[in-house]
Amino acid sequence: MFPLLMLVSSCAVYFEPEFNLTDEVAIYQVVDGDTFVISGGEYVRILGVDAPEKGEEGYHEATDFLRQFEGKAVTLESEGADRDGYGRLLRHAYVDSQSLAVTLLQESLADIYEDYNGTYYEEFLAASR
Repeated sequence: MFPLLMLVSSCAVYFEPEFNLTDEVAIYQVVDGDTFVISGGEYVRILGVDAPEKGEEGYHEATDFLRQFEGKAVTLESEGADRDGYGRLLRHAYVDSQSLAVTLLQESLADIYEDYNGTYYEEFLAASR
């Protein structure tokens, strides 16, 4: 019984997200309008939004907007899957308690990610109007 308990408890630790709401790190470098690198080298994809990709209309505006947060402390919150298919952390991101996703939507620099229907969907919907 004890080995089974150890296995179960170790699995719980293994699946724990690497960065949680209480984790505050710095935005080291912006990659594009919805992706940035944090101190330590991890790539973070802002959860719930989709900004234009390189070569698409609005790419430079969204990327430049996010660049204003380089060097600032960012708080990360997990929801659902820990990483995407590219290995990036999937996180809600907050600078000074303000959601970067909501800000991008309010500024019309991103759209709600088509498959996102999570905790903040209604807030994102309101921000995108």
